[in-house]
Amino acid sequence: MSIFKNIFNPVSSRSEDRQTAKNETESRPRDNNPRQAVVLGDNVVEVRERLAQAIVDALLPLRGMDKMKDMTLFVADPTLFVVADDSRFRQLMQEQLDNHLLHSLACGKLTVLSGTAESADAITVIDHVLQLVLAAVGNQATALATLSVVGRMGSMKESTCLLDSSKKQIFHIGRGEMVKRDGKYRVNDVVVNDEEPHADLLAMNRKVSSSQADILWREGAFYIKAMASGCRAEGGSPTKVIRDETAMELRDIYTLIPLQDGDYIELGGAVMLRFDLTGGKG
Repeated sequence: MSIFKNIFNPVSSRSEDRQTAKNETESRPRDNNPRQAVVLGDNVVEVRERLAQAIVDALLPLRGMDKMKDMTLFVADPTLFVVADDSRFRQLMQEQLDNHLLHSLACGKLTVLSGTAESADAITVIDHVLQLVLAAVGNQATALATLSVVGRMGSMKESTCLLDSSKKQIFHIGRGEMVKRDGKYRVNDVVVNDEEPHADLLAMNRKVSSSQADILWREGAFYIKAMASGCRAEGGSPTKVIRDETAMELRDIYTLIPLQDGDYIELGGAVMLRFDLTGGKG
């Protein structure tokens, strides 16, 4: 029996189910890597989901942090390490952190290491198996930037929105000041006006989701990423960066596009914002 079954208590333990799983496992091609061979004997998708949920549950008290954090997972079990050190798990973690409004962690880096953490600040997720350590993202410089509406292509609550990376590292973009989903709140920093009195502008604004995109400050630059409702591949409205008359659409919720001075950001195919760097600080 693998570490997964010991930790996560599989849903079914009936003998016929175990025999079915055994037959399915035996019919699969053997992997030369013994660690991977153990993984193939389990429901890896379910393990991945339960692992991500266990980590999110341990991090829920940190909801609402404005400062971005990098996260390092220490996995003591070699088989579980195979599951965690995988791009699909990283994508699932980012999605789950965003869904639970843990944006400061979803936007940071995720590192997976084999072994145990020596830090006294380590958070234990699974006894003797999984720990995590959070570290503040260190930037050597900060910067100021502004977002403003281009012409009459939509409207914001404020004519110009200031992005100051010395105060925040994550800036939420969306229609309306706040959105509540499943009992969780998201407060937008860049507010597309959902109370616009002019009908033509309001029609444009309504094409923008209440959780459209985020702008992040990391490693000395501003980046933009789409939220699920601001990504067509996830069933949302499009988010694009336009530079030198070339449009770059955010086609998933994981890609980060670095923003340059003078870039345009199109939200929902209707509202157009201009991004301008206004200065930096040492």
